[in-house]
This record gives sequence, C-alpha cells and structure tokens, in this order.
Amino acid sequence: EWWLVSMCCLIIRCCVFFFFFFLFLFFFFSLFFFFFFFFSSRRRHTRYISVTGVQTCALPIYKTALRLEGKNAIVTGGSLGIGSSIAIKLAEFGANVAINYRKHKEEADEVIKKIESLGRKGLAVQADISDFDIALKMVDQVINEFGSLDILVNNAGINWDGVIWKMSEEQWDKVININLKGYFNYLRAAAPVFREQDRKSVV
Repeated sequence: EWWLVSMCCLIIRCCVFFFFFFLFLFFFFSLFFFFFFFFSSRRRHTRYISVTGVQTCALPIYKTALRLEGKNAIVTGGSLGIGSSIAIKLAEFGANVAINYRKHKEEADEVIKKIESLGRKGLAVQADISDFDIALKMVDQVINEFGSLDILVNNAGINWDGVIWKMSEEQWDKVININLKGYFNYLRAAAPVFREQDRKSVV
C-alpha cells in the first residue's frame, strides 16, 4: 500500500535526522567539556605576579617555577621601587641577583637581605650606570662572585619633568646619560659574556 511505504519512508527519515542530531550534540558537548577542563587545568597552574604591589600579569607556574635555578642576574636600579620588586621576584624563581644603587645603600641592603632569606646569593654594588668603566667592573664582579651572568634587567632610570624652555643642558645630559647611555653601558659590558652562552635574557 502507498500509505505504508510513505510511513516507512517517514520513519527512516526521522531516524536519520535524530541520528545526526544526537551525533552533533555528542561532538558539541565533547568539545565543550574538553576545552572547559583544559582551560580549568591551566588556570589552576597560574600564579599572578606582583611587580609593583599590584597584580599585573599571570604566568603559568609550570613555565616559570624553578626555571631560574642556578641562573645569575643583574638588575640596575634594584634598591627601590620596581627594580627591588624585580630583584626579589627573580630570587623567588631561583636566581642569584646582583643590584646596583647610587645613593640608597640602606634600601639596597634590605633588598639583599630578602634575596638571601630566599636561599639565593645577593650582591649590592654602588655604581653609576652612566659610567661605562664602572659597568664593566660590575659585570666582572658579578661573574667573580656568582660564576656567570645569565640575565640583565636594565631598570634604572630617572624622570626629570619640566618644559623644554626651562630645562638646562645639564639636566638634559643627565637624563640621557642614565636613561639611554646607561642601558648601552650595561648591554655593551654584558655582550661579550652573553655571546659565549647558549641562553641569556636581556630586559
């Protein structure tokens, strides 16, 4: 009978439709739960890194923890502010850290105490970063104390606000010598050391 054939065709179509519909739902929820558990797992292994007292960035622990064991770092301007936070954070990740200061000796000594309390080596050097010879001496001193140099963080800098028609040439030269030449001095002093190493980091 024609109605029986029509009914069979309808039943077959419905079966095919529901088969593909449930197949689609299966793959959709499979992908959903896969990505849900994947990102949940990554979030559990993420630590927020505080640099200036505010949580500023997130780094996966498995990529950072213990990665700096045995590494040695220089952080210029590491006695105060962001520089001191960077130095302490590097020590938390396992690095030995040397910092330089210009006139804040007490603050520099406090940073070294915190570094050493983490079981790392610390070194504070009074150094004017605008002097290339002093930069060379500091790099040599760090290598003699720690055995190598792997990380250089050019953090030191000054901010001398003022309109250009009130700024003296002396003020301009001081800003350039510290914020620009100072970076060159330490990069140039560390470059021969870094050339001989497979892995090094400059910030």
